[in-house]
Amino acid sequence: MIFKPELVDLIKQGKKTMTRRPVKPGERQCRYRDRGVYALQPGRGQHADGKITIIAVPRIEHLGEISIKDARREGFTNVMEFLAYWRGLYGSVDRDQEVWVISFTYGDLRDTPRYLAAAPPSQFCNATLPSGRRCRRAFADNQSVCRCGALRPEESEDDHGYTTRRAKALPGELEVIDPELQERFTKEARDRPRQSRREVLLEQRERILDAIKACREHDLTKGVESDFKLIELRLANIDRQLDQEAA
Repeated sequence: MIFKPELVDLIKQGKKTMTRRPVKPGERQCRYRDRGVYALQPGRGQHADGKITIIAVPRIEHLGEISIKDARREGFTNVMEFLAYWRGLYGSVDRDQEVWVISFTYGDLRDTPRYLAAAPPSQFCNATLPSGRRCRRAFADNQSVCRCGALRPEESEDDHGYTTRRAKALPGELEVIDPELQERFTKEARDRPRQSRREVLLEQRERILDAIKACREHDLTKGVESDFKLIELRLANIDRQLDQEAA
């Protein structure tokens, strides 16, 4: 995925965890997939500067619907600063323009477990108060500084409706599987019975051929030879099944 060099630096620092991309005419499925891992490029044709992992299903919204919280996820201080950057990037700002909203994190997280969170995502202040206790106040969407004066912490996957901690997962929910892995496992499960059946047929065919070859090394009566002809017809039937399995 291509970003301006200055945005690549923000991504690597954990200060940019979201991007908006224009929806192309007729496009209703984002080319970037949830849990997909993509090269982080500081320009077209440039060598990758790390990887990013998409951590939520990309959604469509209008450009003007961006909140101050999302503007900060984009790496900017406020909405106006984000829109000014957008104008410099695309030449104009159309608040009704449809855009893909893509949340991600820096790094390749394909091997990190992920569960549906039991509670709605929310960020809390982890600052230590003069009393020695944790603040633990929840941040509002448009709040960047807590009442105690602490800055809002960087976001993690737990802030997007998922959690990497089993204790915070929705009870009874299994680990969320990467769609690409799920597709591969499904294909393997679908193909395995056909492969096993083919292996059995090939083994039967080889055993019959070996038996016929051993018997024909001895003198055979006319009747036995007729029996072998029937066996060879059965082999022809196995060959047809093998052809069907290969189709």
